[in-house]
Amino acid sequence: MALFGAPLAIAGPRTGTAWGVAVGLGTTFVFLLLVQLTKAIGAGGVMPPLIAAWLPNVLFGSAAVWLLKTTRT
Repeated sequence: MALFGAPLAIAGPRTGTAWGVAVGLGTTFVFLLLVQLTKAIGAGGVMPPLIAAWLPNVLFGSAAVWLLKTTRT
């Protein structure tokens, strides 16, 4: 979550600190929702449990790498 939130925390010239906090809370909510969803899918037998357990981490990890590469500093 820290790698994902770091590029989002960089405030632009027209955005304030509240925007970074709001986006951070929103992405945390989406991540936790995705964890619970894949947990239910893995327990229900729709997807192998190992893949279901790692899916949110892989999705957010790849998004974090993309954000770190495209963020201008």
